[in-house]
Amino acid sequence: MVASAIRLSGRRLRPVGGATWRTLAALAVGLAAAGAAPLAHANGAFPDALQILLPTQKPQQIILGTNFGFVISDDGGKTWEWSCEQMASTNGSLYQLGPPPLERIYAVSQFGLIYSDNASCTWTSGAGALITVLANDVFPEQAGTRVWAVARPIGMSAHPGVYLSTDNGQTFAVTPVYEDPFAGELTGVEVAASDPQTVYVALYEVQTCAGGDPLDAGAGDAAEASSLCTLPRLVHSSDGGGHWDAPIDLVPSLGQGIARIIAVDPKDPQRIFLRFTSFTSPVDVLAVSDDAGMTFRTPVSVTGTLTAFLRRTDGTILVSGLTDGGPVGFRSSDSGATFTPWTGIPNLRALAERDGRIYGAADWVKDHYALGVSTDNGATFAPVVTFSQVSSVRACVKTICQDPCDYQAGVGLWPPETCNPSTAKKTGCSCAAGAGDPGQGQGRWPVMAVVLAAAMLRRRGRGR
Repeated sequence: MVASAIRLSGRRLRPVGGATWRTLAALAVGLAAAGAAPLAHANGAFPDALQILLPTQKPQQIILGTNFGFVISDDGGKTWEWSCEQMASTNGSLYQLGPPPLERIYAVSQFGLIYSDNASCTWTSGAGALITVLANDVFPEQAGTRVWAVARPIGMSAHPGVYLSTDNGQTFAVTPVYEDPFAGELTGVEVAASDPQTVYVALYEVQTCAGGDPLDAGAGDAAEASSLCTLPRLVHSSDGGGHWDAPIDLVPSLGQGIARIIAVDPKDPQRIFLRFTSFTSPVDVLAVSDDAGMTFRTPVSVTGTLTAFLRRTDGTILVSGLTDGGPVGFRSSDSGATFTPWTGIPNLRALAERDGRIYGAADWVKDHYALGVSTDNGATFAPVVTFSQVSSVRACVKTICQDPCDYQAGVGLWPPETCNPSTAKKTGCSCAAGAGDPGQGQGRWPVMAVVLAAAMLRRRGRGR
């Protein structure tokens, strides 16, 4: 199974149409005029679900990665706890599970690669080479102890590289196994599950377009920037990173833009899936190669953003995206050769599967839940949890998460008793904690609407 929230250099874009912007602006002004004080999430981003982790060693545990920590259930979704971001996990993203039995959780934060062995009670930073380089992508192999990271030296002019750990990400060799030969960036690394010797690295080169100024002329000038071309490349190794083939130029197949690795087919090491963001048209493309990147076909294209990808245990591939017109989905039963529409889906951010159930991270404002589940092969989704149903802070982080929890309660994300159980009404059950969707009342929705308006209008850098 391959499941993911589609990666974008550690962040994911959320396009907002013009009508939505106008609605939010009017909402913010109207509510402020009515006496509501504009509030904002601590890091400037509106709360959002991002990824789903389903540990095999804990079949009742569900971990929902968000842009403000983890929302966790240990009983199959009956009750939910929160674990806030800590210092090391600030702006955490790209949450991934390592192989069993350890099933270490890996992530990338603003401080680089981090990992946790206790479902985010504590986080540890990668050591070795990663002390002096800043990681922005990580890939744990699903067998063995190798972990790969893409990182750039801190405060140096050296190019980014791919670094390798053979001890589950605890330390990384000082010398990169691959160093970017171009003026550009590495966007991802992935290893084929069926052949661990097959490794792919996606990158792009920045060049002056024909007739443009030299790259070093007027570095901050808008005219100079418009003369730069972004040229996607793919590099392949067939001996575990010991040697690398010459970079494959993807411009003839895909055009100018940025390519990022979504997945390598778990049964065919030559089949690779890329997300390609075009710089010449407003589209995101799913690109598929059956010959290790030499040629590509593009069976899916959206005028918007591709957001999630799932290869189910039966081989079915599901892809979702977001457009100004709403969510879109696509389904393939022939290894990605052709796709048919997948309709009626929520605003998906991520997909995962366990025991035939498809889990989807959704837009909790638009869809009225943060995590949904489908038991009918994706035909319909039922709510699993929304943030108001978080009933407590995880005991192992109770002290450090107290203030952030009170803040979230203050802006109406969940009730005060989530943070302070002693304040719960003695005549109540825990109904306030499970109070349904944010539009159904508790007196908090007007405040949350202002939060939404303020955060979206600012569009700060956490937009994933």
